[in-house]
Amino acid sequence: MIVPNKRPADKSSYNNVNSHVRAVAREAMRAYLQTTGFIFGVVTLGHALRLVLHWPVQLAGWMVPMWLSWAAIAVAGTLCVWAFRLAGNASH
Repeated sequence: MIVPNKRPADKSSYNNVNSHVRAVAREAMRAYLQTTGFIFGVVTLGHALRLVLHWPVQLAGWMVPMWLSWAAIAVAGTLCVWAFRLAGNASH
């Protein structure tokens, strides 16, 4: 039995398909990074507002200390900046 060749006849069409797949994957990764960067930015903004407006937060009877918002700003802000920097690099 003869098995047909599944590859395109010439390498240029194979490379065109391969580059298209990479471009689609790059755009999907860029959208993901922009979305996560936005979410971490909102979290950072929420903690900054909590510090400025002195909003109390209580979880299951435990009063969350204000210093924890400083730590959350550092972590979420770093992740926000990192995501947007990677999204900028993904467009190249």
